[in-house]
Amino acid sequence: MRSMRSGFAALMSSPLAGSGVRCIAIDTDPRALAILHEWVKTTGAKMNEARLRMTRIPKGAELILNKVSGAPGFCIGNVS
Repeated sequence: MRSMRSGFAALMSSPLAGSGVRCIAIDTDPRALAILHEWVKTTGAKMNEARLRMTRIPKGAELILNKVSGAPGFCIGNVS
């Protein structure tokens, strides 16, 4: 897995550099984590690393509830 620094360097040297494409922080969203914890408690499913990764949401995104896997989707700007 590449480090964040090498990922950033790759982005800055990519054809997108200088094109107006914005980088948005992605991190564990406390709202998504709370939703997933409630789903795990309700269904009896086990919390695991894969489910925790599903709570990584771009900063400023709107959450979309997901009754199938519990982990919410997201919408940001005009992309969902």
